[in-house]
Amino acid sequence: MEYAEYKPVEQGIDFSALTDKLATKVDDIGKDRAARKEELDTLASDTSRKFSEMEMTKTESLNDKLLALGDEGREKVNNWNTELKAGRLSPSEYKKRMAGLSEYVGLVGSTAKTFDERIQTHLKRQETGEAGVVEAEIANRLGMLADLSKTDYRVLDDGSIAIDVKDPSTGEVYRTEDLGRINKTENIVSNKIDLPKNVNSTVKLWGKDGVYELLGMRGYTTSASASNDKDYLLAEQRLIDSVMTQGDASVLLDNGGVTYPSFAYSDGEYKKKLEEAKLDVQRRNKKIGVSEELSQEDLDQIEMSIIKMDANGKPLLTDKQKEKAEELIRSEIRLQVDNELKLVAPQVNIGGKSGTGKTVKETTNYYPEMRRAWDMGGVEGGNQLTALAEGRAKFVFVDGGLKVLKPRKPSEQDKKSRSGNKSIWEQDGEIITDLSAIQNYIYPKGNKNFDAHRQEYIDEHGLGDTVPNKPKGTKPKITSGSPV
Repeated sequence: MEYAEYKPVEQGIDFSALTDKLATKVDDIGKDRAARKEELDTLASDTSRKFSEMEMTKTESLNDKLLALGDEGREKVNNWNTELKAGRLSPSEYKKRMAGLSEYVGLVGSTAKTFDERIQTHLKRQETGEAGVVEAEIANRLGMLADLSKTDYRVLDDGSIAIDVKDPSTGEVYRTEDLGRINKTENIVSNKIDLPKNVNSTVKLWGKDGVYELLGMRGYTTSASASNDKDYLLAEQRLIDSVMTQGDASVLLDNGGVTYPSFAYSDGEYKKKLEEAKLDVQRRNKKIGVSEELSQEDLDQIEMSIIKMDANGKPLLTDKQKEKAEELIRSEIRLQVDNELKLVAPQVNIGGKSGTGKTVKETTNYYPEMRRAWDMGGVEGGNQLTALAEGRAKFVFVDGGLKVLKPRKPSEQDKKSRSGNKSIWEQDGEIITDLSAIQNYIYPKGNKNFDAHRQEYIDEHGLGDTVPNKPKGTKPKITSGSPV
């Protein structure tokens, strides 16, 4: 019987062929599983064998620790293998742990045998001035690990090996070091930054680039007087940033920023050191009979002295510690810039030529420095004005104004009493109450720029020419040739 749309099957289903294919596929799966099982079992046996093949040392106590580590390591491997077969550990995680453990086992012997060599290398670097305070801290920690009475090796669940540092009296573990971390050279070496030498290499280049001549032409004779010059501040900050990237911790610790630093390797250790430091300061205050209550200055010094370290033993400075490091660099830059300006700026001011064809002396703006010295008053203010006058007058602040002492030719008696020093001044002079009255001692005669410079300063600061207020009784004693 035939039905509409029905077509008879021309050939029957070959169940035999299908069965053969299924059997082959099942067999292939079985072989693959067997191969993978063999691979994983081989991985376990190879890793276990590495513990047995660890090279022993000449120290019996260390060998005992290595043997104990081998027993613990093989037990770990067997446990992981059991968890793998029970489906509680994935093959990928199993392989990851085995690979890590295999690598760490290779580090165990070398670490134990090279402790002394590493310490000696550090001592040599310290002698040559290459090693900084941070490296000394790292070397000290390595030295503690070399004390076998305080250490034990331990296999961690992730396949790494740690060294526990114990208190010999109690057996309590108070610090754990990662064996892989302390074997990385970059985590052991920390170069010292010699701040004066580092800064000088750039400050000298500024001289070759004409920076100091430019500052001198702008009327700056010190770094302080140039502290509002945008070009100078930009160059200064770039140098600060450059030095900080080379090692901000060394800048702080190797150049007087912190006298007695301590190091914390965890948040818990940091808090503990912080509280201990506070108690130390309170005990000190009690001994010397002052208030035990900590001042803000005390707290700032304590926080400045504790250096946080990351997992790799690298310093992590706080914002305040970084600011302090930058202050140290800035101070060194300005000290060296001042030395350069002493040599260059006066020469530019005296005999240089400006772009207008006039001598720089005629165009230099001295008013800001004059005004700062005038407002400062006292001995220092007088000395600064005297320096600006370049030997044409000596200025001494007295009650009611500024005394101007003019130079006089020294007598024979003066020469004998002053050992030939010709810086002799008149014993008395006029007292002025207006800054403009001394312009001709500092600006060249007939210079018309003083008024313009003065007005520029007044417009910028909203100030006038007023005599600094002098407390009574501060009038200095004036004698022939006496320093002020």
